[in-house]
Amino acid sequence: MPEADKIRLLIVDDHKVVRNGLRVFISLYDDIEIVGEAKNGQQALDQCAIHQPHVVLMDMMMPVMDGPTATRLIREQYPEVQV
Repeated sequence: MPEADKIRLLIVDDHKVVRNGLRVFISLYDDIEIVGEAKNGQQALDQCAIHQPHVVLMDMMMPVMDGPTATRLIREQYPEVQV
């Protein structure tokens, strides 16, 4: 599948083992490209600016900035991104 047709995904979770597990599972799908990872909501905002994902897979309970706050800010700043 051409890169331009793939869903660009950002994984956000404060547990590395969870991020790694999701990466392994999701990498089985040819139509999804994992463009980045973040371990808290602030990093998720930063990664959205850098990688411009189509979808963010967001954990709810994280340090620094929790998932609901990060989701609200991402939806405000990047309304085309689905969380």
